[in-house]
Amino acid sequence: MLPVMPRGASGEVYLWPLHGNRRLSSSFSEYRDGHYHAGIDLRSYGAVGLPCLAVSEGRVVRVKVGAGGYGKALYLKLDDGRTAVYAHLDQFNRTIDSLAYHYRIHRETNWCDFRLPDGVYTYSVGDTVAFSGETGTSAPHLHFELRDEAEYAREFISHGKNDEIDENFDAALTKYDQGIKIEEIHRFFQAGQ
Repeated sequence: MLPVMPRGASGEVYLWPLHGNRRLSSSFSEYRDGHYHAGIDLRSYGAVGLPCLAVSEGRVVRVKVGAGGYGKALYLKLDDGRTAVYAHLDQFNRTIDSLAYHYRIHRETNWCDFRLPDGVYTYSVGDTVAFSGETGTSAPHLHFELRDEAEYAREFISHGKNDEIDENFDAALTKYDQGIKIEEIHRFFQAGQ
């Protein structure tokens, strides 16, 4: 079995989502033209078609295909209530690819965004759920998110730091919700408050 990702704040352990090297090209919460990066980008070193693995037990709840944004994306609801998002995929597994293809043919469109009934397509940890690609972007990689039960993207790799990170982030978000600008959040973290 492949190495797991470090424990999250609540002690969860997840399998690394991409078969191969554990290298990032972008990290969580990087600032990008008006928004923060909601996940991590895993390097594929120019390769398309690397197996993307189920990080935990779960079921497919949403499938998206579009020319921009996430391109081809798969949403896997994990048994712990979180949602794993795999994006910029070249293709899904054979069953989901067929489902998305027929959905688009039936509706005579090139895009789709649909939800699946609970438990129709389930995966065990380590199963191949899709294959990495470059749909919706300009360079091959896997964009991966882990969302909490409320569907908010959360950082799940602790980088060896403690829960103080989450407390600081929550405090910054609270200040932001009260009308403080993005630049002030950056200063908040740089000052180590």
